[in-house]
Amino acid sequence: MVFGIGEGSIEIVLEKHEFAPGETIRGTVKLNLNSPKEARGLRVEFYGEKQEKAIHSSRHNSNSTVRVFQVAKTLAEKGKFASKDYPFEIEVPASVILPNGGGMLGFFTGIFTVPVKYYVSSSLDLPMSFDISKKVQVSIEQPKQQ
Repeated sequence: MVFGIGEGSIEIVLEKHEFAPGETIRGTVKLNLNSPKEARGLRVEFYGEKQEKAIHSSRHNSNSTVRVFQVAKTLAEKGKFASKDYPFEIEVPASVILPNGGGMLGFFTGIFTVPVKYYVSSSLDLPMSFDISKKVQVSIEQPKQQ
């Protein structure tokens, strides 16, 4: 295939999609390749992103995506890869930025803050080719009070 297009795919299967700070994300990266591939490694990440407005002049505004944190884990080192399932666990940092709390205070602070979106992603690093990758969005919420 040309430049890695159509070489295969990655699927990320999670036990659930809602987590609390300090909780462990458990899942499986399912690597589906059309043929065995030499790669620099397979990794999984958990990260948060938000949009920031950049003002370049009085006429032109633009947005940029900023990562507010990132936790990465290598599932397999450099070598030959074939279709296979790779289980993983990544802990949500206790200091993760949470959505605004409830009530009136949460409502008013939510008006002035940009929400953070959270993702779990995986990529197979192919040399001299496009990486095979996938990401899924997850939710991070305050733990429910008993």
